[in-house]
Amino acid sequence: MKNKCKNVWLKSGVLMVSGMLAIAGFNVTPHASAAPVAEKKVVNKEILSVGSGKHMQYTIAEFKRDVTGDKVKDVITLIGQKEFMQDGWNEKLYLRVVDGKSHKKVKVEVGNGGYEPSVKFKDFNGDHITDIQIRLFSGATGHSPIENYYYTVGKGSLSEIKN
Repeated sequence: MKNKCKNVWLKSGVLMVSGMLAIAGFNVTPHASAAPVAEKKVVNKEILSVGSGKHMQYTIAEFKRDVTGDKVKDVITLIGQKEFMQDGWNEKLYLRVVDGKSHKKVKVEVGNGGYEPSVKFKDFNGDHITDIQIRLFSGATGHSPIENYYYTVGKGSLSEIKN
């Protein structure tokens, strides 16, 4: 009788523990079948390089869009540079475009730094090819003034669209 009682408790304990693990697993594990994303956007703090004086370059956002007009997706990366990762202020910002067809890379410095940079894609100059807008706050602690920079990619070069 004693042995039978131990087996019942043992089975109950195993079932309870496995049930708890299963429930915990469902709460922690995200579903892989999430809604499809139209474009690739990665927001992370991947450190790309550390220069002199401990200034770090890191990826702010990365997109896959056709900005060259050849119907092949290009890789557009917004890169920030800070002294310390916890700082809100980006001392420098860079826009890098890798042509999806030729794999040629072009990179330009955007403005004079700023807070909370964002990227938007639209044909801003009317040539029927998607252009790039970089928007950022240049005032103290992320407040106005807002600065907008517009870029177009043509013949392997990245140039600013002047308004």
